[in-house]
Amino acid sequence: VVQSTIPTVMYMTGSSFNDADQALCLFGNNAVDATFVSTALVKCESHLPLTGVDDSQVGFGSADDDAVWSRTMVSLSIVPPLTISKVSPKLSVLVGGTTVQITGTGFDGVGGVFCRIGTVSYIEGRILHDKVVECISPSYFESTVDLQIAIHGNVYTNTNTSVVSFVYANGVDVVAVIPSVSPLAGGFTMRAYGLSGGVGEDYKCALSGVLVQGNISSFGEVQCTTPAGVEGFAAVGIGSIIDDPIDQMSMEYVQSPVISSVYPFNGPTSGGSLIRVSGSHLRTSSHLVLDGSESSSHFYSSALFVSELPPSSASVVLDVYAAADGNLVSNILTFTYRSLATLTSFTPDGIATSGGSVVYVTGTNMPNDKSLSCAFGTILVAGQWASSTSVECVSPSRIPGGGVYGDFRVYVDGIVSAEASTIKYATDSEITQILPPSLTSTQLPAEVTIFGSWLKSASCNGTVTAFDSSWASSFACSIDPTAVGYASIGVISRGEKLSVAYVIKETPLLLGVAPPGASVVPGEILSVSGQHLVSQDPSELYCLFDTSYAVSPYVISTALMKCESTSTVLASTRVSILGGDGIYGWSRQSAPVVSSVSPTSSAAIGGTTMTLSGTSMPLNDNSAVCSFGTIAPIAAQSITSTRVKCLSPAGVASNGMRICVSVYTTLSPSLSCVSTHVVERNDVLDAVLPSVVHSSGDTSLSLFWSQQFNASTGCRVSGVQLDPCTVSGSTTMGFVEVYSYHFVSDERVGDPAVFAYHVAPTLSHVTPTVVQSTIP
Repeated sequence: VVQSTIPTVMYMTGSSFNDADQALCLFGNNAVDATFVSTALVKCESHLPLTGVDDSQVGFGSADDDAVWSRTMVSLSIVPPLTISKVSPKLSVLVGGTTVQITGTGFDGVGGVFCRIGTVSYIEGRILHDKVVECISPSYFESTVDLQIAIHGNVYTNTNTSVVSFVYANGVDVVAVIPSVSPLAGGFTMRAYGLSGGVGEDYKCALSGVLVQGNISSFGEVQCTTPAGVEGFAAVGIGSIIDDPIDQMSMEYVQSPVISSVYPFNGPTSGGSLIRVSGSHLRTSSHLVLDGSESSSHFYSSALFVSELPPSSASVVLDVYAAADGNLVSNILTFTYRSLATLTSFTPDGIATSGGSVVYVTGTNMPNDKSLSCAFGTILVAGQWASSTSVECVSPSRIPGGGVYGDFRVYVDGIVSAEASTIKYATDSEITQILPPSLTSTQLPAEVTIFGSWLKSASCNGTVTAFDSSWASSFACSIDPTAVGYASIGVISRGEKLSVAYVIKETPLLLGVAPPGASVVPGEILSVSGQHLVSQDPSELYCLFDTSYAVSPYVISTALMKCESTSTVLASTRVSILGGDGIYGWSRQSAPVVSSVSPTSSAAIGGTTMTLSGTSMPLNDNSAVCSFGTIAPIAAQSITSTRVKCLSPAGVASNGMRICVSVYTTLSPSLSCVSTHVVERNDVLDAVLPSVVHSSGDTSLSLFWSQQFNASTGCRVSGVQLDPCTVSGSTTMGFVEVYSYHFVSDERVGDPAVFAYHVAPTLSHVTPTVVQSTIP
């Protein structure tokens, strides 16, 4: 490719170039002299002017008529001369490396384009499109030089349209970039500060190679608007020549801060409270901005910083956001300035040391949010908002050793009210007793009295008595519920409601008494069965004897209780329940007195009829019962006023046994005893020898006892008493019982021994009847 009006040095390559003295180049029909280089290379300059597309050849000889031309030719493309209309930048730092954009014409279809800057030629350019080419400036000394362009092999011309001035100079040293960060979206003002140096035809800011227009705001300061970028650091320079790393600072592209909450979300107009701001992408320079006013802050982490609330002239809702590093701002939330709360009064003036008292507070500017609280000395508790002028707080327990009096204030937005009042800590309010402890439905309406300490007013089944301005130890109120069950009985004290469930009972009903009678002495235990035997207190349920004597019972269940009888001289007692329905006739009789027992001894096997003699033996309803030691009760077999007969049981103690008589039960206090009776162990007939007796003749038997009471040789066999104990033969085979003769009627003699009869043998015939003397 050659330019039509600019001479171009052409290099013809081929073979068999052999005439060094007469080399020629042919461009179309125009021959020009050439320089023979070798048999494969000839150099010549293009013929001017060139138009269209011409063929080129190499020849040797005379250019007029006898030249010998190459058999082959190469076609040339003829293009207009290259022109330059603009160069940017027109300045480079001495070390070079500046990317220079050259705008002009003739760049399309020319192949390679080269730049010459100063004396440095053949700087390869990069064609961006048909009108723009880029070249990288080489290093050079400080000077103003020519910048030219040419097609490969074409010469550089010096026409007004093909050469411009280019300056080598020191660049601006950037010493500071404020702010040093930018949001990813850009769009914020950045100020770059630099020292003296060349900047080219204008002042620009470059961020990682991206040029943006700059404005000089003062000597050494250029302001630029940051473009969008990616997260990380970007190099910053001033002017058109900024590629020298020495001349650059860096700016960080970061994510903008995001705030998710501001707590508290309101505060006093006086300021001073701490605001906790949480979110993400927060930086060490993060601070809170309220309606343009910046606050001092303390950075904790990328998710939290704390700012001090600045004062405000009015109670108002403001936009609030977080800012950092001069040009980073977050999303917007709202914050409310409020006037300080004031404390006017509170009730009650005394609260329990154990805490739990409801304190009613009045004042002004009470907000309906979580920032409202009450201060009991140094202890803060959450307040329950009632209105803008009232709040309720539950008192905490008093710190041990904290004294009787303490300061009380209201807190809002973390700021305490200027006003303070003194509150008194006193003994806990309590209900100690309610009398009567319960009532039956037939006793209503009735008045109950509440006893306790530090009481203000009483409440009976939802009806509250008039409020008493002074503390009291008791209150009385009337109760008249409509149904059986529980009614609420309580007091209101220090704002705290103390209450208990008060029982309204069914009327007790007497159904029966056991045993059916008792002695006239006191202390007899009777079991009372009935219905609705409910007792809230020992003083409200009684057993009545003859409607005159009341005894507190032991209540086992709503259907059973036990009572102790009172003494009487009457033969019958009327038993009833105080406040209940039903009457039971209960027989009474004198307590027995036992003076003797017969016999004075008996066998441990039992079965001996014992007669207890004395006076006042219980005759009514066979109510006399006997006891033998720990074995009882034993029903009497016969009774008179002076004698009771009972059959001794088996298994009693062997000596010193007590034999007693009482009325109905052996637990009765009417019990009367004698202790002169002895119980002896049973004797057992161990054996009779011989144990087998012939069925014929007489046999004397020997008796062997486990314990011999009286020496004797007699016995009783088959109901016949024998002494001595000699038995005759019997034709009845089998066992025969043998008893001691001496102890025939003595119960202490136990089981008999036995022997057996057997038939004696009878010899009827012998075979043989003759035997030899010495032979078996």
